[in-house]
Amino acid sequence: ERRFPARMANVKDLPVDQLIAATDLPQRYIPLPDETTFVEACCHSDVFRPKSIFVPVTAGAASGLFEIELASGQLTKRCALPGDGQYFGAKMGHNGECYMLFVGNDPLKQTGKVYSCDLTADAPTAGMIVELPLPYQPNDIAIDRSGGRLLIAAYEQTYNLLTTRGQVLNTLMIAAKRSSKIFMTPTSGGAPDVFASGFNALAGAVVCESDNSLWLSELHNLARVPLNDPKNWERVSPFNPELLADNMEVEGDEVLFPFYRRCVGAKSMMNIMACQPLVGCLFGLTKCLWKPPAKVGSVDVVGEAAPAEAPADEFEDVCWGRYNVKTGAFSAMRVDITNTKFDGHCTHLEKVGTELIFVNYLKKEILVVDIAGQADVQAGGE
Repeated sequence: ERRFPARMANVKDLPVDQLIAATDLPQRYIPLPDETTFVEACCHSDVFRPKSIFVPVTAGAASGLFEIELASGQLTKRCALPGDGQYFGAKMGHNGECYMLFVGNDPLKQTGKVYSCDLTADAPTAGMIVELPLPYQPNDIAIDRSGGRLLIAAYEQTYNLLTTRGQVLNTLMIAAKRSSKIFMTPTSGGAPDVFASGFNALAGAVVCESDNSLWLSELHNLARVPLNDPKNWERVSPFNPELLADNMEVEGDEVLFPFYRRCVGAKSMMNIMACQPLVGCLFGLTKCLWKPPAKVGSVDVVGEAAPAEAPADEFEDVCWGRYNVKTGAFSAMRVDITNTKFDGHCTHLEKVGTELIFVNYLKKEILVVDIAGQADVQAGGE
């Protein structure tokens, strides 16, 4: 019988700082378009243009899918995207098909969508291939290549403003509301079916082919869903619950993910959850990332009261973890970026060769960190 470690024996009793080893690694920054108002994820393929990443950028009428050549930093817009919402998780197929998640500006009335773009075309265009049933909105997407299907991590949208989207996820997590679902469709799209259900707030999704499973982040937990037996999924808790994992990447037997964490005044789990970026909302409407706050009318709540605005947060350097799905080994690192304005509000990590690419949803640039020669540091180690 396959067994995973519960929360590691001494993890919950250790200060968070003992679990994350600091390191000083080569790093550089690549700017995004000036019009950018929100960016949450990027994607790449080891087969299709393996030295590039692709970034869905929310920028109103200028929204689009951009290719970044990592060696040169060259930024090229490959296709336009609808500008009446925001773009979240994305995955790239080895055949050059890019899949992007869309959440509209009025998520109680606008259905969540998956857009795809064939980047092998002479003039690529994006088209909608999946609509999720209301009240579900997508947060991340995975490609099951062996099954020829898309697996879409979605949560139950409760409020009528996208600005409360992160607070919805936080409310689900605190209340242990097991309403999030994984939807599946063929890679060509179509009407979605439920693949698995009963999850807490879902933040990330990736298929680990060596494990024949879908791995998910519930922020302070991971979950393993067997591709051939999704009803028998199980939670895995390899790290301190004060660490909150977001979008995930896979490398061999390991899943990699950026961490949110609070480094000042974190006295309780409630405080931790109340101040991470998914909780502080994504600022798409009322607090544009690089504009003065806009006025917002009253919230028309369906079924429950909208949560109050989260307090100001303080984040340390960029942190990431890696978990071996076969052995249960876990390690965590942080990059020393104290002297820059790029902090730990990272929603996405992508590994390309020996480089880690971090997306910070509050910034109009991406961080590239070269980890060549870096030794792993085990959680709880010296």
